Amino acid sequence: MGDAGERSDRGLDCAVHGVGVPYGFMCGHLFGPQQVGWLDAGSDELCPDAWCEACEETRKASGGWTDENGAAAGVRVVCACCYHRHRGRQRRFNHLDPSTPGTLMAGACRETQDLNDRLEADHELFSRGSWHFDLGRQQLDFTEGNAPRFHSRVAVVGSYSEATKTWLWAWANSNLSVELSARSHAVLGYADRTGRNELLLSKQACTLDDAWHSAAGGAALMGARGLYRCPFESLHLFFALLDLRPAAGSDIAAPGV
Repeated sequence: MGDAGERSDRGLDCAVHGVGVPYGFMCGHLFGPQQVGWLDAGSDELCPDAWCEACEETRKASGGWTDENGAAAGVRVVCACCYHRHRGRQRRFNHLDPSTPGTLMAGACRETQDLNDRLEADHELFSRGSWHFDLGRQQLDFTEGNAPRFHSRVAVVGSYSEATKTWLWAWANSNLSVELSARSHAVLGYADRTGRNELLLSKQACTLDDAWHSAAGGAALMGARGLYRCPFESLHLFFALLDLRPAAGSDIAAPGV
């Protein structure tokens, strides 16, 4: 994984992921080989400030961030792709069964399916109306007729080609912007931690059902609130739903997920 590079107004120059990449800030402990937990500022940004559990204990004991505990955190700058790979490696999945890597990935798939089932039961998200992908906003818009229903910021988990019968992870798709693909690097971080080397393969021959299984597991590792498959002719893009919310002026309640 890349380390801090040269920064400019256009972004960070990363030795691994290229020039002008969006970036974020992390405490230095998140770079180490041990799992130290992951906390972040929880904003809508691609890379909100992040720190480990030990830094969180120090922060709380001090009543917030200070010059002293900020210096002890050893904050470093990292490109968005490396940031999310560290996130996948450090994030704890206490709500899933971590007894074996295979069990955890299966649990991640079930988690995504449960989220989707709730969205369908409560809002008929998958069976009602239509969708539109707004590339500029990196947003999916869900409508019924001319009336907007929901919006969601999205990240691409991966894609499936009907022509070649292959799955391609978003982190390996050079046609995607960093803003759309960076969060999928969490899958690589999870592979680093668990030894699931098959997740390091950028492309795999499979069926569409297999592709959904990969996308569902990846979406959970990315912290998604659901998964949506969008067909574009012979290509299926799998989008992680990041913050599904009712459209302005709608009387629909916010999804309870």
